[in-house]
Order: sequence, then C-alpha cells, then structure tokens
Amino acid sequence: HDATLRLELEAPTLGEETLPHGITLVTTARADLRALTVHTETRSEDAGELELALDVDASLDEEGSIVHREHLVASGLHGLAAWMPPDLPARLDSAEVDGEGHVFHAIDAQAPTFEQTIRVAASSFAYVDGERLQLEIPKLLLAGKLRGDATGYEGDAEVELTTLDATQGLYRLTVHDTRQLVHFTSKGSGRTWRGTLHSEGSVGEVEQDFVPAYPMASIALVADVAADARSMRLEQLVLTNERGGTRLELQQSFERIGMDHEEALARRQAELERRAATPLTPEEQAREERRRIRRAERDAREAAAPPRRPAPTPATPARVVLTGRLEQDLSRLDGAPRELSARGRVVLPFTLESGDGSLFRLQARAKLEEVDLSLPQMGIVARGVRASVPVQEALVLGPNGFELVVNTERSAFARVRHDDLQTALDRDAFVEMDTLRVGEIELGPLLASLRADRNVLALDGVRMQHGDALITGQVLVDYLPGRESVSFRGNITGLRTRTSRSPLDANAAVVFTPSRLELDGRIQIVRVATAHLRGLLDLLDPYREDPSLNSLRSVLRFAHPEQVTLDLG
Repeated sequence: HDATLRLELEAPTLGEETLPHGITLVTTARADLRALTVHTETRSEDAGELELALDVDASLDEEGSIVHREHLVASGLHGLAAWMPPDLPARLDSAEVDGEGHVFHAIDAQAPTFEQTIRVAASSFAYVDGERLQLEIPKLLLAGKLRGDATGYEGDAEVELTTLDATQGLYRLTVHDTRQLVHFTSKGSGRTWRGTLHSEGSVGEVEQDFVPAYPMASIALVADVAADARSMRLEQLVLTNERGGTRLELQQSFERIGMDHEEALARRQAELERRAATPLTPEEQAREERRRIRRAERDAREAAAPPRRPAPTPATPARVVLTGRLEQDLSRLDGAPRELSARGRVVLPFTLESGDGSLFRLQARAKLEEVDLSLPQMGIVARGVRASVPVQEALVLGPNGFELVVNTERSAFARVRHDDLQTALDRDAFVEMDTLRVGEIELGPLLASLRADRNVLALDGVRMQHGDALITGQVLVDYLPGRESVSFRGNITGLRTRTSRSPLDANAAVVFTPSRLELDGRIQIVRVATAHLRGLLDLLDPYREDPSLNSLRSVLRFAHPEQVTLDLG
C-alpha cells in the first residue's frame, strides 16, 4: 500500500511584515501488510534555504515486538529565524538525528520493555541573551540510550563539544574538548521511588581572561548521586584542575524532615472523607451543627476585621549536611606573573549544616603551608606564611536569598584584653609570617592567632616586628557591607621614625571607619621625643592654620612633655 500526503503552509504575516515564502512538506508512505513493515519519507519543498528530510522505518516481528529506525537531516535552520519570535535567544544552523529502538512484546504485554538509542549532531548553535551573554558552539554531538520495563528506567548519555565560546561584557571564555558521560537509573514510583546518577566529565583546556593568573586545563569531574522520595545524597563529587593545581571534594546529604507531617495530614484527610461517607447519628448531627455555627461566626468576624497580609506558606523543612575539602597548589597560579607570583599550599576542609533548611552554619579551617605571595602591581610581598585559621559563618535563607547572620560583638573596648587571653589561645588557630612588605614598609616576623567569625576577622595576640619596634595587641576587621571598620588595641614599643633616633612608646585603642574616613578612640604616647611631637603636629595641622597648635610648636623649642594623650572623635 502506498500513500502520499502534501502539506502546504502559506507565508505567514508577523505584525506588518509578510514572510517571503511558506513551507511545503511532502510525505510518502509504503506499508507491506504481509511483512508487517512501514517506510515513510518526508521532504521539504519551496522552503528557501531550509531543507528537511525525515525517513522512518518500522516493523513488527513474530513475537509482537516493534523495531523502528529514524533518520532526520535538517539544514538551513537559520531560515526558521523569520518564523520565530524576535526575542528568541537560541539559533541553530543544521542538525542530523539518528534513532532506533525496540518495543518488546508490545501487543500482549501490559508494561512492555523498550530500548531506545539516539544520536544527534548539531552545528553552529548560538545563544544570545541580550547584551549580557553570548554563547557559540560550532559543533555538538549527543548520544543517548534509554531502557525501561515495568520496574523502572535506566539510561546513558554522552555529550561532546569541540569548542564553546562564551562572552559576557568585557570577559571571554573558550572551552576546548569537552566530554560528559552520564548513567542514571530510576526504579519504583511514588514513595517507593529511588534513583541513582553517575557522571564523568573532562575538559581539555579553558581560555579565560577574568582570572588571568589561574590556568585551566586537564579538568576532570566525577560525581555520584543517590536519591529517593525522602532524601538525596551526593555520595561523591571530585573536581580537579591539574594545570591550575586545584582539587575539590564534596559530599552532601539532603533529607526532607516534613514528610511525617505530610503523611499525618494525608491520614487526617482520609479520615475526614471516611466520616463524610458514613451516616451520622442524631447526636453527631447536633454536634456538627454547633461547629458549623461557630465557624460561620468566626468567618463573619474575620471578614469584618481589617485585611491582613497572608502568612507565607513555608516550604517543606529539610536537613542538609555538606562536607568538603579544597586543596590548592599556589605554584600552579602562574598564568599572569606580572600580577601574581606564589608558591606553597592551601588546604580548606569545611562543613555546612542546616537542621531546617533555612539557617545554615559553615565551619571551616584554612591551612596555609609555607606560602610565599607576591603582588607586584600592588607592591605587596609576603614570605614564609604558615597558618591555621578557623572560620565560622552563619547564613539564613530568606525571600531575597542568603543573608549573613551578623556578629553583634563589634566594640573593641568591650572585649577582654589580649594579654589576659594569651595563655588560653587556641594552638590550632595561628598565623606566622617571616616578612611582609607593603610598598617601602617592611614588617616581620609576625605571630598571631587568626580567626574568622561571621562578619569579623580577628587577629588576637599579635606580636610583630617593625625594624627595632615591637607591636603587640589585637586587630579586628569588620567586613559587613556598609558598616566596614578596623579596630586596633595594643602597644607599640621602640618605634623609630625617619626624623628621630629616639624610640617612641605608645598604647592605643582606635576604630577606623573607611566609609566615613573617621578615626575614633585614644592614643597614649608614654615615651616621646621633640621630633615625634613635631611630626604629629604636622600630621594634624599640615598647613599650620591652627593658632593653638602653632603656640605648641613654639613651646617645643624649649621643652617637650614626657607623655601625650590623644582623644580622637
């Protein structure tokens, strides 16, 4: 048996513009009822640059199984752009699709077993999201296989990209030789459902200019995920960048803890439906009538009251635990030696926990092993850095995303003196540095206890050399956006300046607010020379416009005080 179908689509009108041509599709089919086979061919005509060709073959064997094959070739797909909405961000030039499959025992089985494979080759794919993101893929290969039966599904997928170009603003990213393999299973349904996913991926090289110092090549990703109706577990995720010296390991568990509550609501609803279907006794009818009257009175009171904003419907609470470990070899950060030069190793194990899915607590410990760091453009050089820094952060998930839970202990004056804490400092929370050079100023060696507590970075028990001078004390850096501040409380002993050989001793408790350029607190100079005072007066009154300070300058010709106290505000 032969049949032919011809479908003609006239040139449509979009707004005030009529397209130059329509599309004609011609389908021919041939069926052999003795051999139980069907063959169809579909071709496009009078479609301009667009060409479509689809061949389909299907047969039914003696066991009642269906075997089918498909082959689609589409070229000139950019001609469809005139038929699409003008704001559609994606464009494709050509594609070729091959598929084949089996449906075993399709006639007599209630839930037949099937197997389907598909191969897709696409070229010249482009995605443009306004002026923000532009994505181009010259060639894309996709292969997949899906198997299913009455118990569930199992499948494999493979994606290959020779090149991917992405541009966003002034930045550009080019990815070479990308390959991704995925294997997944899905068994059961409803509350008995469970599934697994295994993924392996690799990237040959990434060219990028937003972090020039970080090279990216020989990248590998391995992940295993298991899930059921109640929970999800990231059994492992390992991401490595061999060229950049990075290794990231993650493990996560996610459990919905509101399932018991949902089950109780479902049982209550079933009980109400059962009662509604059961005839009531006269006593139960009278009780239900009294309840109906009370509900009507309550509804009338609520209707007369001023409207209130409805309470948001909370999402099902969840318990989340994420553990991970990040390792970085700093010597591999050699992509931009004029901007960054480093060596050493950084290790960051961390844990992120939440008992309800809304409040998250992050605990980590950053370890620096024999780190040398040089930032030539900023004039910063650090040598011999060894540290173990505990980090604690608290995040709350709100309507606008994650927000930092603020550390309210902000006053340096309300804290215990660091001298009282030195004997009880955490020996696992320390930072050591041989030398630190900022411009022409050289400091070191430095020893302190460093910790990060939410929005506060604290240096406790600081002991730092600056030439012959010794600086001890405590430094607090509050980096809460909009409320940044730097606090210092400590002592300076034996400081020698360029203008005097005499040492200067002082103690200070000050707070600097960068956003307002304000300096508050007190500085007490307990040993001072005349040159020190003159330099201090020039700092406070560089143009010598204050009469009182000028009077003090004249007195310094004959004598100077032994101690000076400065109240800043």
